[in-house]
Amino acid sequence: MANPTLRERYMKLDGLRAEVLDRAWTFASFTIPRLFPDRYFQGGNYTTPLPELYSSKPGTSIRKLSDMMTNALFPPNDVPFFELKLSPELTEEQTEVLRDPVQEVERIILDAYQSSNYRTVLRTALEHAIVMGDSLIFQMDESRYKVYHPAHFMIRRDGDGIIKEYWTLDWVVTDLLDDDLKGRNSGKPLYQQGEHEPLYTRIYMKDDKWTVEKSFRDTPVDEGATYDVLPYYHIGWTPVAGEDYSRSLVEETFGTIRSNELNEKALVEGTVAGSEGRILIDPSSTTTIDDLEGTVNWSVVSARPGTIDTFQPNVSGSIQTALLAKSEYGAEIDDAFLAASAGNLTQDRTTAFQVNAVASERAQALSGVLSVTEQNLEPSVEFTVTRLIKNKKVAQEFKDLMDSDGLVVSISSGIDALGRQADGIRLESMINIAFQTQDPEMLAVLKKSNIMQGIARNSGLDMNQYIYSDQEMEERAAAQQQQQAQQAAQEQTIKSAGAIAEGNLTP
Repeated sequence: MANPTLRERYMKLDGLRAEVLDRAWTFASFTIPRLFPDRYFQGGNYTTPLPELYSSKPGTSIRKLSDMMTNALFPPNDVPFFELKLSPELTEEQTEVLRDPVQEVERIILDAYQSSNYRTVLRTALEHAIVMGDSLIFQMDESRYKVYHPAHFMIRRDGDGIIKEYWTLDWVVTDLLDDDLKGRNSGKPLYQQGEHEPLYTRIYMKDDKWTVEKSFRDTPVDEGATYDVLPYYHIGWTPVAGEDYSRSLVEETFGTIRSNELNEKALVEGTVAGSEGRILIDPSSTTTIDDLEGTVNWSVVSARPGTIDTFQPNVSGSIQTALLAKSEYGAEIDDAFLAASAGNLTQDRTTAFQVNAVASERAQALSGVLSVTEQNLEPSVEFTVTRLIKNKKVAQEFKDLMDSDGLVVSISSGIDALGRQADGIRLESMINIAFQTQDPEMLAVLKKSNIMQGIARNSGLDMNQYIYSDQEMEERAAAQQQQQAQQAAQEQTIKSAGAIAEGNLTP
C-alpha cells in the first residue's frame, strides 16, 4: 500500500479532533461569531451569515480582555517589550563596545514591530485563545504576520506536553499563484483544482531542526526546507494533561454565557409582548369593528359604556425577574473576563502606579496565561533579527552573539514593561540622593553616561537623538583636550613674546 499523502494524513488527523472543533464553533457562536463563522469551510467564495445574538455582553467583555492583554504584551508606547541583554561573561571592554550598537538594534527591532500588523494579529489570536482555547500565529517576515482560522491548523504534543508537530491548511487563490505552483499537476483532473485550492504544511522536529513538508495538488513543495528559528507561535489558554488542545475561558464560563443569552431572549420577547395590546368589543352589543376602523383620536363612536375595552398582557413580573437575572449574569461575566476593573482607570489623571496595580491584579487572575504567551515573544524577536540580518538592516554579529548566548532576548512586557518606566523614576531618585549628600566619593562611583542612557531608554526616547555615544564622548573629550592644549600653547607663546619684548626694552 502506498504511503498516504500529506492531504490524506491531514484529513485523518482533522477527523480525530471533530469534537474539539464542534466545541469551538459553539463557543464562538455564543460570544464572537466572526471568529468561527463556518464549521465546514472549504475555500468557497460565499459568506456565511453570522448568528444574531440577543446579548453582546460576553463579546464585549472578551474584547476588553484581549485589548488589555495586547497592551500588556505589546505596550502602546515607545518602550520596547523586549530587552537585549549582554552576557555577564563578556569582558568589560566588549560590553562597552557593544552597548551602543545593541541599543540601536533594539530600536530597529521595535520599529519593525511598530510598522507591522503584529498588534492586530496578536489581538485576534488572543480572542481565539479566550473563546476557543487555541490560536496560531505565523510570522512571514519581520513585518508581516497572520493568524490561522481555528479549523485550519492542528498541533500534536509528545508525552511531556511539548508541541512536536504543527499542521496548517492555507486556501490559496489559483489565479494569484506563481507559475510554478499553478503548473503543478495541471494536466491531471484533480478534484481540488478550482478557485481556491488547499496547500498543506507539516512542521516537525527532526535532528534538532524544524523540518518543513508542503504539498499542493498532492505534489511536494519546497522540499528540504528547514527553520532554525520557528516562525509559528501557539497561544493556548488552559492546557489539560494528556490533551493536544487547550480549554478556553469561555468553556469554563459557558453555563453563565448561555443562561445570559437565553435570559436576554426572554427579556426581549417579554418586552415585545408587553408592548402589544388589543381592543375588546362586547359581542352582544350593537357596536361592531366597522364602527372603530378608520376613526381618529377623539372620534365619536356609537357605543354603550362597557361594551368597548382594552387588553394588554401583564408581563411586568416576568420582566423584573429577567432584569434581576441579567444583572446577576452580567456581574458573573464581568468577573470571569476581568471586565469589572476596566472602569478603574477612567479618571482624567491616571498614574503609572495605578496602571501597575490593575495590571498586577489581572495578571494574578489570569493564572500565568500572560507568562505563557510571553514565551512566544522571545522566538518572535529572534526570528525578526534573522530577517533583519537577511535584509542587511542588522549586522550578522548580533545573530552570532545570540547563538553563543553572548546576547540574550529578555521579554519585558506587562508589569515588567511598566517597571522599566518606573526604573527611570528610581534612577532620578538615586541621582537626587547622591547630589543631596554632596559626598565626592558617592558622586565618583556614579556612571553618569550610563545613568542618562538608562533614563532615556526607559522613557522610550531615541537615545541617538539625546545622548552622546561612548565614541562621541571620547571624540568630544579628545577635541576638548586638543583645544585646551592649543589654547595653552597660544597663551605660552604670548607670554614668551611679552617676556622677549620686555627684555629688549630694558636699558
